[in-house]
Amino acid sequence: MSLWLSLSPILLASAGAILGLAFDAFDRRGLAIGVVSAGLLAAGVVSGWLAIVYSPTLINVTNMAVGRGYSAISAVVFLIAAITLVGGSKVLADASTGGQVAVLTALLAAASSLMASTLDLLIVIIALEAIAMISYALVSARRQRRSDEAAMKYFIQGAVATGFALYALSIIFGLFSGSVFLPEIAKSLTGAGRPALVAMALLMGMYAFKLSAFPFHSWAPDAYETATPSVTAFMGTAPKLAILASLMLVFPMIGFSAEEFATSGFFLFALLATASIVFGNFTGLKQTSFTRMLAYSGIAQVGYALVGAAAAFLLPQRTGFAVLVAGLAYAVAAAGAFMGAQAVRSAMPTWDGTVAGLAGVGRKRPALSAALTVMMLSLTGIPLTAGFWGKFLAFGDAATAGHAWLAAVGLLGSVVSFGYYGGVIRSMYLEEPSVVETDSAPAGATPDMKAEWATIVLAVCVLAIGVLPFFYGLSFLSSVLALF
Repeated sequence: MSLWLSLSPILLASAGAILGLAFDAFDRRGLAIGVVSAGLLAAGVVSGWLAIVYSPTLINVTNMAVGRGYSAISAVVFLIAAITLVGGSKVLADASTGGQVAVLTALLAAASSLMASTLDLLIVIIALEAIAMISYALVSARRQRRSDEAAMKYFIQGAVATGFALYALSIIFGLFSGSVFLPEIAKSLTGAGRPALVAMALLMGMYAFKLSAFPFHSWAPDAYETATPSVTAFMGTAPKLAILASLMLVFPMIGFSAEEFATSGFFLFALLATASIVFGNFTGLKQTSFTRMLAYSGIAQVGYALVGAAAAFLLPQRTGFAVLVAGLAYAVAAAGAFMGAQAVRSAMPTWDGTVAGLAGVGRKRPALSAALTVMMLSLTGIPLTAGFWGKFLAFGDAATAGHAWLAAVGLLGSVVSFGYYGGVIRSMYLEEPSVVETDSAPAGATPDMKAEWATIVLAVCVLAIGVLPFFYGLSFLSSVLALF
């Protein structure tokens, strides 16, 4: 595979961003959003083609792995970015910063794709910082006081996480390998002892921050609530899949590659997973805001994925497959849930953003309500949805590794989570709206169906991922997401 072919998805997304920036400079905002969306769609299609045609291949010039699972993850990232951008295009076209948001979305997708495919630890940290910096800008793009405060909180905590990453890099590079190539680092760290464990704990803090895992989570609720829902639909979902893929490359390959670190790795991640599941679910129960509830549920969802990450240290033959399936399921379902919030806002301009305010949506927007119901069921982990397979595999790996207690924590968390996911379904279908006939669009306004269609498309994807393994077996998913 040539270097240019391997880089083509990132180059296509970046080219779309550059053209979009040029059009936005001449106040052609709608054209800018369209060009950026086309670039992302092209990048997703090319990544999908690479995933089908090529087995995992290392490009030595860039230390990038391309093909199969690596390209499949990039395809998911680019396609979710394109779907959410098209779904939110009407809102973005009406906003003064809409063109800039579209450009930043494309750059965030490119950085996430790079994050999921690089075997160079320095590029991992640079890509993660690019993801963080772009996310700060997206949060503050609404140019409101609350969004600026949320972005500043995000930035300050991100600076601390950056410090963790640089300390870890200095320990690994300076004391052991003198290299940033992951396989070479893995060889040098074998039997390295406590300093390597410290470096891995610092790296774990960096990853936990961007994944919004407890206790590095406090930026997420404000950021997700204040950003435009269509922006959060991508910013808060697909990059997490890329970061989880990177995590499953970095940790099993280096710091805990030696046998003596396997137990330490398991318990570090098990602790992070347990804390995230417990905190995310019980705090989510108390939320009245729909998007804030999704933010706290995202903390719990990351915890479920980390259950699989913990088990991977004791089951290296699984190569983190459960983590990637859980990340994929979360990315698609959560993106659809946030897009659903955008669609509800368009259909019901007086919606106050609360779960209770969704009362009556089931009758007024049946297709949208059905799509949101699919998202809620998938996030809960109900069979025939993508979320079922993510949890089934992660909890199954924990039990296979001899730690059924961790699987039990995940199962109990899933039961608790239906308290707030089910609350959304109950509100849409069973509750009566408290305000009558005030939720219609203003006279003369054209309903924005793009966000609703984007939500429906993502719901179909959730069902497809959930149903296809029953016909083709789990080998269908493992062949798509194989990293090795």
